[in-house]
Amino acid sequence: RITIENVRVSSYSGTGGTAAGIGIINSSFVLLNNVESSYNTGRGFNIGFCGNLRVINCSATENTSDGFNIGSDLGTPCQIYGCNAYNNNGDRFAISQVYATVTLCDSRENAGDGFDFTIAVGASNQSGVIVACSAVNNALYGFELGGVKEYGCIPVNNTSGGFNLTTV
Repeated sequence: RITIENVRVSSYSGTGGTAAGIGIINSSFVLLNNVESSYNTGRGFNIGFCGNLRVINCSATENTSDGFNIGSDLGTPCQIYGCNAYNNNGDRFAISQVYATVTLCDSRENAGDGFDFTIAVGASNQSGVIVACSAVNNALYGFELGGVKEYGCIPVNNTSGGFNLTTV
């Protein structure tokens, strides 16, 4: 079990495609609560191959890549609740191959989509739900849904549009 709470990571200057202020790979029962990852070179959060993941009240601000990059679970649910991604240079919430429940999250002023759910080539489906989230002033779509179900989400002034419903 990994628990990280009440932590702020700032100005990390890693290199490579997976550089991140917070990076967790190949773990089970991960809880991130009230964690901020900001002004990093690379992603704010890079989380992969994690089972039973919970990300609660976390924020990613002004990172040079994605705010949150979460992918490839171990067949268990992922919960993202009350998080925000502001002014990141990549996408915001990039979620792939995960059964995810994303609730009450906010994505603003990012250089990509506000929320981007993608399916890897050859995968049959992206599953999960996104509930009561907002996407404001992002450079691409507010919500790139990739097959997940959306309930009560609000897009405002995203350059490419509010919702893109394509699955691949």
